[in-house]
Amino acid sequence: METLKEAFRPKSLRDVVGQPCVRQLQALARNPRPCCIALESSGPGTGKTTCAHALANDLGCKDGWLESVYVVCGANFDAETARHYFGPESPFRFVAPGKGYHCLIVEELEYLHPQVQIILKDALERILAKHKLIVVATSNDMSKLSKALRQRFQTFFMESGPCFADAFNNTLPAIWEARMGAAPMPAGWQSFGYDGEEFSARLALDMLERYMHAAEMEVAVA
Repeated sequence: METLKEAFRPKSLRDVVGQPCVRQLQALARNPRPCCIALESSGPGTGKTTCAHALANDLGCKDGWLESVYVVCGANFDAETARHYFGPESPFRFVAPGKGYHCLIVEELEYLHPQVQIILKDALERILAKHKLIVVATSNDMSKLSKALRQRFQTFFMESGPCFADAFNNTLPAIWEARMGAAPMPAGWQSFGYDGEEFSARLALDMLERYMHAAEMEVAVA
């Protein structure tokens, strides 16, 4: 069965709530231009990956190699892999999507080794000069990158505090009702997702899902 994170992840930027930078991303989707943007937050669950894929979807891109969206996980991206992806024998084919733009998504940018950062910076400069490409990176700490690579990106910081929590929590009752019908929401659901002062939508959905499973088990036993 699909998890709540999978079932309710927005497919378009218009469905993303609680992040001020979404308006700028929507403007980019409407009028694309070659650029590198970074979505940064102090932790997981603020919608960085969701926004990256939603932007790609709004551009008309598709997931998968030989298509238009490429997802690279920084934690496992060593120099040899970087040269394979961005060198002369690159698997990138840049099949033109709906708006003629391609989207390269680079996850967990802060994990890149300094040598890989150099390779990525040079590759981005070369590829952006040749293709209609938007690069979207996600990171929990852009300060770990070299100054040269940081300067390649326009960075948007994604909120993880009360404003984001309030906006996201407005969607939780509808998610609960879609699966549980008229069953009452669990007590204290407004605090789901909080870890100290920060809020994680991922954590909130995980907690809501645990209560759903518990409620379903009670019904099954009864």
